[in-house]
Amino acid sequence: MRVKTLLLSITCFIFISDISTPSSIGAEQTINLSDAIEIALKQNREIRKTILGLESSGLNVQRASVEFMFNITPSANTEITGDTASTSLGLDLSRKTTFGTKVRIGAHTSEDKLTDGSDVHRSTVLVELRQPILRKIGRLVNVEAMVQAENRIKTLRRQFEMQKTDLIVDVVSKHEELLMLQRQIEYEQKAIDRLTKLHRLTQVREKQGRVTRVDSLRSDLKLGNARLQYNNTKERQLSMMAEYAETLGLPPSTEFKILPAPLVTVNATNIEAAVQTALQNRLDYAQIIQDYEDAKRGIRIARRNMLPDLNMISRYELIGQGTTHSEAKPDEGIWFIGLSLDSDFLLRNERLNLSEANINNQLAELRIEEVESAISKKVQQELLAYNRTQQQIGFAERSYQLAQDRSKLARRLFEIHKGDSFSVTDAEDELSQAEIQLLFAQSEAATAAYKLKRVLGTLIEYPPDLKSGKAQQ
Repeated sequence: MRVKTLLLSITCFIFISDISTPSSIGAEQTINLSDAIEIALKQNREIRKTILGLESSGLNVQRASVEFMFNITPSANTEITGDTASTSLGLDLSRKTTFGTKVRIGAHTSEDKLTDGSDVHRSTVLVELRQPILRKIGRLVNVEAMVQAENRIKTLRRQFEMQKTDLIVDVVSKHEELLMLQRQIEYEQKAIDRLTKLHRLTQVREKQGRVTRVDSLRSDLKLGNARLQYNNTKERQLSMMAEYAETLGLPPSTEFKILPAPLVTVNATNIEAAVQTALQNRLDYAQIIQDYEDAKRGIRIARRNMLPDLNMISRYELIGQGTTHSEAKPDEGIWFIGLSLDSDFLLRNERLNLSEANINNQLAELRIEEVESAISKKVQQELLAYNRTQQQIGFAERSYQLAQDRSKLARRLFEIHKGDSFSVTDAEDELSQAEIQLLFAQSEAATAAYKLKRVLGTLIEYPPDLKSGKAQQ
């Protein structure tokens, strides 16, 4: 039922993706961050490939469970040997339980025709019970294939959820970078307008003899550099827009008008509490815990396989024989109870498997320590980066305001003949740098919040069964 529910969810996901794909794409789309994330989660090609992989893995669970379903095995055989022609028909119904018990119910009939004209008919109805006693008894060894298949699906589901998380951060990063370039183009266009006015005024002052030719050439050079920078920024915007469209699963030629997103904040000040949150929610840590549980179970299975493969066989047969079918009606009962032993006396492979299982268990323990240390370090780094970007916004806004005031003052002084063009162009350079620093700080702060949430494992709500045991407890 769990597998069927998973396959149904995946099918619905693909169906929603198909019906939500825009039928036509205009020259420019106005898009906000939440819409961009929703489109990417539905239409991103890598996401859709992973969904198909999940659907394929669901079949492996069904394949592993086939061993414990009812099996119907018909049999038919005809042969001629010397002076005898034999024909046999049969039908067996069998099933293996998760405890290891194998039950078989069968009905068989055969006919031997001799050249002297005499026939021999035989009929058999049997019930057989085969019960492992030592090695293969219990769910531990019998359902291991199903457990591994289900764990494999869990692994793929975790990878899928982490892939969605990475995709969201990627979309946020590209969205904020496009927004920064869009605003930068607006600032640079305003700067070109200001420098154009300054150049015209400088040319007038040069004709009036109030400034030198050097002032005019300097203003012209600044205007040319501003236009060159504007063209470079436009090129970067178009290139980034193509990457953004590809991430969303849209044609690369799609153009966007990016809308700003609300600034996301994270309430995380204590590093130890943040690390515990990450250990409870991060799926890569949950995967390591699952691998450790698999390794411990592998040791128990390897130890069980050191026992002899001893089976108890119990069979009851009704046998009938005669010259006709009616005479061969089964009426004679025979009981059989016995033991069978099928195992290597030296157990070389089993000993090697046990040693390998112990090594795998030790490796899993080391990986847990390694991942815990890496998570702790990453949480600390991202938390420091997030706090730094929050502080830098205030500094960048103040620097931008000061640069803007200085630029206005320098232009005003130049217009009333109390300043020179050098001061104006220097102020314009400072204003351009302050604008870029402010845009970069805003973009970095927005991205840092999402990166911190990803490290903490709280960017999206993961299914509870995919989290570590600590989270479930």
